[in-house]
Amino acid sequence: MRSHRVGDRRGFALLVALAALVIIGGLIVGAFFASTQEFRIGRNTVLQSRAMTSAEYGLNSALRSDVWDQSWNNNTSAGAILLTKDFDAGDGSGGTLRIVNLGNENYLAVSEGFSGSTASAQGRKRLGGFLKLRKPKFKFLGAVTTKGDIKVTGSTEIHGEDTPPTEWLDCPPPDSALPGLAYSPSTPPQIQCSAKNCVTGNPPSVPLADADNPDTYNLFGDLKYADLAAMADKTIPGGKTFTNLAPTFKTDSLGKVYCVRTDTSNWGDPTHAYPSPACRPYFPIIHVKGNLKLTGGAGQGILLVDGDLNASGGINFYGPVIVKGALSVTGNGSGARFVGGVMAENVYLDDNKVAGNAVVSYSSCAVNKALNGSATPMFDRSRGWIEMY
Repeated sequence: MRSHRVGDRRGFALLVALAALVIIGGLIVGAFFASTQEFRIGRNTVLQSRAMTSAEYGLNSALRSDVWDQSWNNNTSAGAILLTKDFDAGDGSGGTLRIVNLGNENYLAVSEGFSGSTASAQGRKRLGGFLKLRKPKFKFLGAVTTKGDIKVTGSTEIHGEDTPPTEWLDCPPPDSALPGLAYSPSTPPQIQCSAKNCVTGNPPSVPLADADNPDTYNLFGDLKYADLAAMADKTIPGGKTFTNLAPTFKTDSLGKVYCVRTDTSNWGDPTHAYPSPACRPYFPIIHVKGNLKLTGGAGQGILLVDGDLNASGGINFYGPVIVKGALSVTGNGSGARFVGGVMAENVYLDDNKVAGNAVVSYSSCAVNKALNGSATPMFDRSRGWIEMY
């Protein structure tokens, strides 16, 4: 009987095992690589999202009152870097905000947001936004505009010629003259002042239908009287008397002088009578909920009076004045002085009296600085913001 020999098959199982290990190892490496890539993509997406959120936070913070310095509003140096500030968004991310003056009351805010702690795992986004000033637009018909009766007596002076304040050296060239008095056609003024040219302008006085228009006293561009009152830096109850408006200062431990804007009697430093310039760029919006009496000192900004305004003595005010009730300006020694423009709606049909040793003069520089100084920033609707990277 013939026998058959089976061929030598030693090592076959080892080769199969090694091949299986290689295949399994490849699957594990592939799965690990895929999961690592998935993790990195997810992590980078989160870091980029946080960086974008941080950049948006920084850009929006440019509008905050504790970031935006209103003294920048009257800075005419185009190209000047107004702010470089690091910020913390609160979620572990942060960034840097820069604000540059583009000129003509336009500004560029650039916010760069960062997230992540290492260079290999870090998100970065940069956003830019165009800002402009949101401010009222007053339509002064004259140095004094009223819809009610007006009586001018004594040594009063009312001037419609554009006159820059003598204390301010950075005013642009004057604009064309306005009328000294703009009044309702139904209520002609009584001018009984002692000087021959006590009321001047182009013309000295004129009846205008817009003096009867309620919008003249209530609508200022896209802002209403109520909007300005809501934006007020100082809200004062009616019946208040200020005998000596004056700026107040404080000095920190390093010797830097600050303007104390919370002081009710601090309405800026229009006469530049103090060594420190800290309060010179302060142009508050002052809203008085009723009658107001001023007898001394100096202030600047936008003055809104819901009731009557009585000014006498050596009071000096620079900027727009809107009186919903009756205006009474009387002289006492040095007299009251208003530089800018005055509008008295006189809703109670009381007499508006400008009498005594008083001066009311139109000044586009005083008006514009007050409007700019009290304005708040807003994103330009036509250009808004842009993602740089």
